[in-house]
Amino acid sequence: MNSDIRLFIGFLDHPKTVKLQRQLGEAGVLSLLRLWLWAAQNRPSGILIGMDEDDIEIAARWEGEKGAFNAVATRLRFLDTLEGTYRIHNWTERNTWQSDAERRSGASRMARMAKTRPDLYKLLEHAGIKSISRESYEELTASEHPCKVVERLATGASSPLLTSPSPAFPSDTIPFPSSLTNRADAQPVEEEKERKAELPVDSEPYRLAKLMRDTHKANVPTLREPDLQVWAQSLDDALNFDESMNDPVMVERVIRWACADRFWKAHIQSPRKLREKFDQLTARMASEEECGRNWKSSAQRRVEENHSAAIEAERLLFGDEDVDDQS
Repeated sequence: MNSDIRLFIGFLDHPKTVKLQRQLGEAGVLSLLRLWLWAAQNRPSGILIGMDEDDIEIAARWEGEKGAFNAVATRLRFLDTLEGTYRIHNWTERNTWQSDAERRSGASRMARMAKTRPDLYKLLEHAGIKSISRESYEELTASEHPCKVVERLATGASSPLLTSPSPAFPSDTIPFPSSLTNRADAQPVEEEKERKAELPVDSEPYRLAKLMRDTHKANVPTLREPDLQVWAQSLDDALNFDESMNDPVMVERVIRWACADRFWKAHIQSPRKLREKFDQLTARMASEEECGRNWKSSAQRRVEENHSAAIEAERLLFGDEDVDDQS
């Protein structure tokens, strides 16, 4: 099981953390960290299955006003809710290794079984099972009728597919990932990725997504219409977790520059690419400013180029002296 988590180095100074501290004090920040650490051990997927508000505040060791931690954490989007289930916001993106702990453990047991009990391993492999829980492993290796156990695992029977009860919630059980219930004629199915709640159209990430689309459309007319929600989610992640992109004003400047620049507009056509190349883009912008070249949009540059071309045409037709007089 997990022994650590990833923590953004700017976490304590992030605006969301500052708001959490202002509303709940340092105890609220500590409770959030406790919840993350607890989830890494007991809900590594980041999906808080079977947990209500009380369960979450117990896991977070919140000792303040009942319901206050949950309310503030949800409002600030440290917690999301989907179909009545709480989820830690962006957990799989920020803690990819930790969220995959159950699958890795199950795959490790399968590898061990391939060496120690190849007969059982072949039964599981034929049934399309790629990973196995600790309880199922122990039951299978001790059973006198392993074929029946494998059949039950493959058809998704209840008890063998449950992981061990959570230490903090003895009566709670967590369904084992659906990837273990595949039949022999089916392809392995990955655990469903976390679905995110849609961002409001008046939110900062959505505004930046629209700006990026409109700037691109003005300079690259053939650009396909993007899914603005997908773009907004990516920009939301960047604003929340990329230290170099936590200032929306700076992000807007870079979008306007990169999506209109002669070179970069062909390479920065999505928020993912913007995040990937952001440091290079800001460095190039700074370099141009140091050289005295102020940033201009493509439309502005075209107007200036057309004006210069017109002056040059007049010079060729009428000579330098007549052009100067007209000026």
